Amino acid sequence: MADFCLDPEGWGPVSAIRYAFTPCFQDGILSAIPPVFLFLAGAAQAFHFSQSAKLPNSRNRIYLAKIAVVLVLLGLNIVLAVFRWRESIRWQHDVFYWSALLKILATAFAFGLHHMEHVRSSSPVPSGVLLFYWLGTILVDGIKEYSIIDADPRRQLPYFILFSIVLGGEILIFALEYLVPKGMKEYYLLQQQEDGEDGTDVCPADYADIFSR
Repeated sequence: MADFCLDPEGWGPVSAIRYAFTPCFQDGILSAIPPVFLFLAGAAQAFHFSQSAKLPNSRNRIYLAKIAVVLVLLGLNIVLAVFRWRESIRWQHDVFYWSALLKILATAFAFGLHHMEHVRSSSPVPSGVLLFYWLGTILVDGIKEYSIIDADPRRQLPYFILFSIVLGGEILIFALEYLVPKGMKEYYLLQQQEDGEDGTDVCPADYADIFSR
C-alpha cells in the first residue's frame, strides 16, 4: 500500500508538519468513501428504478439543469485527472491519479442515477442515495480545499481553481436535488385525489426525504 503514496507526508492520517490530514489519506481513504457508497447503494436503487416504466414528459427544466451540472462536473473531473496524470512521475503507483479516476466513474454513475430518478420514478421525494453521495463528496472535498489553502494554493494554482469550481458545482447539484422539487407526475396527483376520496390521510412518509425521515 505504501507504494501508492508518492507524497513525502505518507499515509498519516494526520500530517506531521501541519494541522490537517495527509494528502494520501485524503485521496486514498476519505475520497473513496462516497464513491464506494454510491456504487453499492446506487446499484440497488438503479435496479429499483429500472423495474418501473418510463414516465411521459419527465424531462423538465429541473431535469435538464441537473443533467447539465453533472455533465460539467464530469468534464472538470476528467481535466483534474489529466492534471494528476501529467504531474505524477509514476502515475501507475500514484493514489492521487487513481482517486481522480474513481471520482470520474462515480460522477458518471451519479449522472445515470439522476437520469433514472426523473425518467422512471414518479415519487417527488429526492433520491436518498444521491443526497448522501453529494453531501459526502462536499464534505470530503471541503477538507481537501482547506488542505490546499493551508499548504499555499499558489503552488498548484490551476488545479486549485478547477477544484474550487468542482466543489461549487457539487454544492449546486446537492441544492438542486434537495431543495428544488423535481415535479409531480400526473398519475401521482391522481393517487393523491384517490387517497382523499376514501377518507384516509396521506402518510407524511410518502413525501419525506431521507433527512426529514
